[in-house]
Amino acid sequence: NGGFIGKFNDVTERHRAEDELLAAKELAEIANRGKTTFLSHLSHELRTPLNNILAFAEIMKDQLVKDDGGRYREYATYIYESGRVLLQLINDIVDIAKVEAGHVQLHPVPLDIESVIAASSRLLGAEFRSKGIIFSTRVPAESPPLMADEKSLRQIFVNLLSNAAKFTRRGGRIAVSVKPEVSGYYVVEVQDTGVGIPKEDLQKVFMPFDHSDRDLAVRTHGTGLGLPLVKFLMELHGGSVSIDSDVGVGTTVALRFPARGPVRAA
Repeated sequence: NGGFIGKFNDVTERHRAEDELLAAKELAEIANRGKTTFLSHLSHELRTPLNNILAFAEIMKDQLVKDDGGRYREYATYIYESGRVLLQLINDIVDIAKVEAGHVQLHPVPLDIESVIAASSRLLGAEFRSKGIIFSTRVPAESPPLMADEKSLRQIFVNLLSNAAKFTRRGGRIAVSVKPEVSGYYVVEVQDTGVGIPKEDLQKVFMPFDHSDRDLAVRTHGTGLGLPLVKFLMELHGGSVSIDSDVGVGTTVALRFPARGPVRAA
């Protein structure tokens, strides 16, 4: 009778589903690119020390040069140092894989923070002495124990102190300070007078194999896994890690542990 029929369809859910699908596709593409980049860096990091080991071992095996003045002892030292770098890289990869897979279980106990710092720094003693680095700690008297997993805490400090030593110039300083109570957190800071990191690269240092200065990292045998591992372990404790740095001045890494002990981050 001259009228018309109108039909309206609510497509909100369909568009939302399409948007979610596109977002998932983009995330998958980013993850795939990240995996490719990770494997590319990984192959480089593994090849560098391995090539050194094979090259010097071949020289010694085939006696390509004369052993004048203890030259072979020097080559053996290069092989040993490259082997240590390779082992540390593999250990870091395994540790990060365990944390990401949820296979790391914390066993928090009350810890004397000063003793843990001292034990961790002793492992870097030879490197500190060889570079003339002045190491110091500042822990308030009668500081309460820190509730944390001892193995993880040692890993955190060894990685931070090792990283600081690599990028601190000869005769520089590394200091660890403890602040037992800051708004419900137990704060520990590791400060060095190293080369520093550009402001725009600060967040990248928590990404595996990402170096703000690639050439510098290669010269100092940096793997790029130390800070990402520290971040994973801190988050496992329900804490956090932050970094502040000035190029040519130094870097400060701040660790914030929940004062009441590990609480798995949401």
